[in-house]
Amino acid sequence: MATPRRVRAEDHHARRDRLSARRRLPGGGDLPTGREHRHAGLVRQVKDERAHTDELQQRSDNLRQRVTTAQQNLLGPASAQLNQIHQQEAAIGLAAVSGPGVVITLTDAPAPIDPTTGKANPTQVNRVLDIDVQTVVNGLWASGAEAVAINGQRLTATSAIRTAGSAILVDFRPLASPYALSAIGPPNLSDRFEHSAAAADLRGLAGQYGLGFATRNADNLQLPAATGSTLNYAHLPGSPAPTPSGGTK
Repeated sequence: MATPRRVRAEDHHARRDRLSARRRLPGGGDLPTGREHRHAGLVRQVKDERAHTDELQQRSDNLRQRVTTAQQNLLGPASAQLNQIHQQEAAIGLAAVSGPGVVITLTDAPAPIDPTTGKANPTQVNRVLDIDVQTVVNGLWASGAEAVAINGQRLTATSAIRTAGSAILVDFRPLASPYALSAIGPPNLSDRFEHSAAAADLRGLAGQYGLGFATRNADNLQLPAATGSTLNYAHLPGSPAPTPSGGTK
């Protein structure tokens, strides 16, 4: 399978220095009554939008299955052309795949105990950052991974991993700790990743900041298809705009 382009990332230690002030991101705590109501309203809005996104994803999956069925009816289930289509869809992330692989789990550090109250202080938590997730993803690709998903969100060549506030977005969808990065690849994928620079970096961060970093093998991972993306093409002013098929319109 073709390996999608790596997620762009800065030098890990250089960006870690820049983000040192952000490492301990707000995680909650008591809010004044007015802010508490506004916060609760925003939480409900986020949950509603996430449910709507899940509904759209299900509709997309159903439509993709209808396309697959139409292809089989047109070309025949044993067609070489259909087999090539399936291989290409799996390689670019637009088809569900299954197979043996590895699961890397990143988790925020436990909340520290307030020495005054003796209770956990959720406002001073060392959290996993987008650069940490990027590092693991790039390490998996470099180790031979053929398909990668984060908390069930399949990655493609155009996937973006970034931070918005205290949330990590994968293709504009917010994810929360724990972050399970599932990868399908060759039998030695786990060993190759364990000996990679990415794994060494994460072990260092786990020791320094208390982040959770765990690796396990999996015999039969099931990774979903990614949500289809629309690619835009540049063209000279005044010239016909090219289409994804290579023609003009």
